[in-house]
Amino acid sequence: MKKSNSQFPDDKEIKIMGSKFQKLPIGFLVELGSANYEQMNPKHYRESGKLIYLFDDLGQMKDKPFLEYPDQIKDVEGSLRAIDYLNLTSNRKSLYFTFAHAQKIIKYDAFEFRKNF
Repeated sequence: MKKSNSQFPDDKEIKIMGSKFQKLPIGFLVELGSANYEQMNPKHYRESGKLIYLFDDLGQMKDKPFLEYPDQIKDVEGSLRAIDYLNLTSNRKSLYFTFAHAQKIIKYDAFEFRKNF
């Protein structure tokens, strides 16, 4: 699938099913996945690398991507259900990500994207 937005890295695209998206005061968080593998393919999760990107209101990438899939998802041998692996929420100061398979919540500063916990 070709992307019309040249701001995406060549090996990334917005996931068709279950992609996470969040509007923040400083832009938009978007989950990008591997453009090389379909979502049901375990390699999609193993080889996606960083998956959360920040874009401004004009669609320009603003910051380096962050957050990778946990090993519990990367190590799956069979196909994965493309929903419910990642949840995202935020408040004015923090971003919260949780991978149900990893059984933990990851908190980031909503303005500097440095990991707090």
